[in-house]
Amino acid sequence: MSIRAFKTQFDPIFLEEMRRQVEAFSSLSEDPFLIQTSHHVLTLVASGGKRVRPYVASLGYTMLGGEITDDLLRYVSALECFHLFALVHDDIIDHGTERHGVPTLHRFAYDILKQQLRHGDLAHIGRGHAILLGDLLHAAANRMLRHGVRGVSNRRQKAALDEYDVMVQEVMIGEMVDIDSAARSVVDDELIDIKMLLKTASYTFVRPLRIGAVLAGASKRILNGCDAFGTAIGLAFQIQDDYLDLTQS
Repeated sequence: MSIRAFKTQFDPIFLEEMRRQVEAFSSLSEDPFLIQTSHHVLTLVASGGKRVRPYVASLGYTMLGGEITDDLLRYVSALECFHLFALVHDDIIDHGTERHGVPTLHRFAYDILKQQLRHGDLAHIGRGHAILLGDLLHAAANRMLRHGVRGVSNRRQKAALDEYDVMVQEVMIGEMVDIDSAARSVVDDELIDIKMLLKTASYTFVRPLRIGAVLAGASKRILNGCDAFGTAIGLAFQIQDDYLDLTQS
């Protein structure tokens, strides 16, 4: 299945699942500002995205005979929900103001605070709201994974959760290395390799592929193949992305 065909099948289920998750935590407060900022998450979700990670996880599952069902798509939606959490925090770190043509979450919160003539350091308060909403998205991703996939054994689902846990650690460390590199006058090749491996290759390709594969009962040999393939394509993806950053007008 092409990624375009996958998105056609995946996006309605993902949007429905995200709406359910956002409604769950936004309903805990009747404050209009909190409800408005929470629902901006759905605007960000609907604005676009490659959906690479759930697609790769689905490929890992189907290559070993698994079937793409609505239940599986709800499960891999957790990877896109976690990615949204990472982007919310990343936009704060990078001072981003727009994503896919809509305001980033911290910028949206700041604009609303400014319109309401609130007091204090509104930019800082907006960032604080976005950080906490990002944390809620991380928690939502964890909940979505705990629902599991019907027909998949507890042992395989436990293995998939273990892969997810490692993925979370890897991308956090990769981001920390990336941030740390910005404060160095010289960045050596080893640090760049670590950042590319953890933040892109493993996060985008290796771990999602392994998550899908272990759900389908992959052997150690297959998982080793996932590592080799995912690392190679992930590093190529990052090199191309860096090249585009340098050459785009």
